[in-house]
Amino acid sequence: MTDGGKTDESAPGGNDGGPVGEDELHAYVDGALPPARMARVEAWLAANPAAAARVQEWRRQTDSFHRLFDPVLDEPMPERLRPGALPGDLDELRVRFREFCMLLV
Repeated sequence: MTDGGKTDESAPGGNDGGPVGEDELHAYVDGALPPARMARVEAWLAANPAAAARVQEWRRQTDSFHRLFDPVLDEPMPERLRPGALPGDLDELRVRFREFCMLLV
């Protein structure tokens, strides 16, 4: 495995049976691989401890982000961000903007 999203040519197949790439390792961490491909990536990681350690660190990082930020998903939207909370009427603003643009022509 090399840096920059390149692949390790000695790795077992990608989606087509080719090498395991950086993008595929990220998909593995995200649980976005088909089961058959996941098993092949796991076998490749078992034979590549440095890559396995990096993938494990990505998982820890992802778990940390979820612990920190998932509670925000349950918070109500602040009133100032609700669509009806914008100052004035949007249609009126659009009309005034068009009028202003016509003055420039």
